[in-house]
Amino acid sequence: VVYTAARTPQRSRHLGALADLVCFWPRAAHPTVPPCYALKVVPELAARAREHLAEPGTRVVLSGYNLGSLLTIMAAARLAAELPAADLERVGVLTAGSPLQWGYQRAFPALLPQEALEALFADLDGRWRALCRGTDIFGGGVTTWRHEVSDRQLYGVGFQPEGGSGPLKAKADENGVLILGGDHWLPDPLRGPTGRHRWAPGVLRHQDYVVDAEWDHAVAMAAGLGKPSNGEQGLLFGDFPGKL
Repeated sequence: VVYTAARTPQRSRHLGALADLVCFWPRAAHPTVPPCYALKVVPELAARAREHLAEPGTRVVLSGYNLGSLLTIMAAARLAAELPAADLERVGVLTAGSPLQWGYQRAFPALLPQEALEALFADLDGRWRALCRGTDIFGGGVTTWRHEVSDRQLYGVGFQPEGGSGPLKAKADENGVLILGGDHWLPDPLRGPTGRHRWAPGVLRHQDYVVDAEWDHAVAMAAGLGKPSNGEQGLLFGDFPGKL
């Protein structure tokens, strides 16, 4: 991979992806490469969240894309173990294009135990949301698995709000999004632009999750504000004046 990246600049992303994978682990696993970034980022992210939570009424949504989703989940687990219940109620998680379920949890179950993830999902009480696409070959479902379609209906197994895992049935909204447990399965390509949201043409696969209107909706749900029923963007800053 290093040789190919050096000879072909267009493939340098492959080297970056390899570095992301390797440097996620402590240096004991790879002593000749840069230090593990997870050991630095996770405690710093948790500390940053605590700083914001010190202000009454502030809500914190930890969002992570790709491998960053693992860092946000680990930081959220640390906060869930240390924060009082009243503060944890103001914490949410949003992941996008995450390999957590199909990749890391299967390959490294000791790092991401099933029971620990089930407990975190229950502790967050609906404030763990995950954006995914069927066209994304790297990311996938995070809170659900064993997906199947029967009679044009999506089913799966996933984390339950009260703890543990069990069967789930997807619900479709007016924008074509299928919500299964905490996972939001997005249509790809996006439906035509409405003039109200960001938009991008073509099949997006693993890219540009933030351009989908569902990103705004998922942030609102992770913040504990609920999802607007009319398809409009959620009011994330209701205490701000209408005009400056």
